[in-house]
Amino acid sequence: MINDGGPAFPIKDFDGDIYLGMSSRDYFAAKAMQAILGMQGIQLLIKDHESMNRIARASYGWADAMLKARDEQ
Repeated sequence: MINDGGPAFPIKDFDGDIYLGMSSRDYFAAKAMQAILGMQGIQLLIKDHESMNRIARASYGWADAMLKARDEQ
């Protein structure tokens, strides 16, 4: 099972119910993808769906590395 890092922004409502929302892994991957897509010239390298999949997989790779580093602290 992949470590998702738990909820990124858990919210407790007035009844005490907790809404977990997105995982920390998804949040970290989204932030990594923002950085990758913001790199100069990257748009020239995105030519097809497979290019997008490679960037998505790389983003989750960065997220997994961040969670591992956090766990090692």
